[in-house]
Amino acid sequence: MNRDNGITLVALVVTIIVILIIASISINSVIGDNGLITKAKEARKNWEDMQISEKEEREKLANELMNNKNNENLEDDKIEIRNYSNTTVLTNSKINMDWKTIVEVANIIATNDNITSDTSQVNLKVKGKYITLTVGDYTSLQYDGVDKKVRLIGFNHDDLANGKGKAGMTFEFITTLGTDFLDSANDIESNGWKNWELRAKMPQYLSKIEETVRNNIKPVTKKYGVGIDAASGIYSCTDSLWLLGWREVHIETECDSDFGDDGKLYRYYSVNKEVGTNTSETYARFTQYDKTNDKSLGDLPNSGDQWEHVCVWLRSVGGPHKHSHTAIEYIEGRWRANNNCYGISQFSVAPAFCIGAK
Repeated sequence: MNRDNGITLVALVVTIIVILIIASISINSVIGDNGLITKAKEARKNWEDMQISEKEEREKLANELMNNKNNENLEDDKIEIRNYSNTTVLTNSKINMDWKTIVEVANIIATNDNITSDTSQVNLKVKGKYITLTVGDYTSLQYDGVDKKVRLIGFNHDDLANGKGKAGMTFEFITTLGTDFLDSANDIESNGWKNWELRAKMPQYLSKIEETVRNNIKPVTKKYGVGIDAASGIYSCTDSLWLLGWREVHIETECDSDFGDDGKLYRYYSVNKEVGTNTSETYARFTQYDKTNDKSLGDLPNSGDQWEHVCVWLRSVGGPHKHSHTAIEYIEGRWRANNNCYGISQFSVAPAFCIGAK
């Protein structure tokens, strides 16, 4: 019996020792340097580090995408001139830009000294799009709430009144603004464009042009003659809206009159003259464009397909008759200069204007 009890005690001691060894091993495996807790902490730290790294990578990628987007936006906002030429091939197409963009383009053209009054075409990259502007191209603007067509007739042609270079682009109305008297005094012996009644009304016409365009029209210097055949000399004045001069359009005339140096031929008209375009195509002011979709065919009752007689005022004096003025006239199926008009006559008004400056 004593021997059995001793064996049981030894077994108990051995069991306790084994349990302690196992416990020691287990505790060490859990909380030791390479234990489960340490490894769990390391795993958690690695996971957290990985999350931080992924977050930083995502933020970096987002920043790169944002920077790229900003760069794209900057690129899209740019307007740059690619090239220009003196081509004699006219497109007579619609200008697919709003007036805010046209003004921006005109300002850039005005800063380029290589683009001159002899340039007939400018190729641009405008806010990511490739655009070509050619003299003779047209667009519309709002005048007194009604669409009126205007035609691009020249680049860097007119002298800015402030003496700081050229106006970038010159447009002429090809839809008349109505009819008016030129000079009821009918005295071209002493009066010229500067003193004619119609010039004094130009601010009224200007006030009816839509604000986006009106606020960007640049005053320029215009020449004019006084006296029969401008015999009394050539003078100049400042205008924001003006009538074209005979030498600026150089339409054929049946009279041997000397209109004086009242301006230089605009590129649109010089190209047509160079290539021998007939007058009906060159000077057409309503019928040359899309009459089916165009809602701005003009104020004249006969300004559609069938014409009888149309006169559009010029600012040039006439001759050789006293008291005569000049107008562009459509009669007998063709355009010509009528230099025997009178100021008391009521003819159509289709002025010109400039936009763009350095």
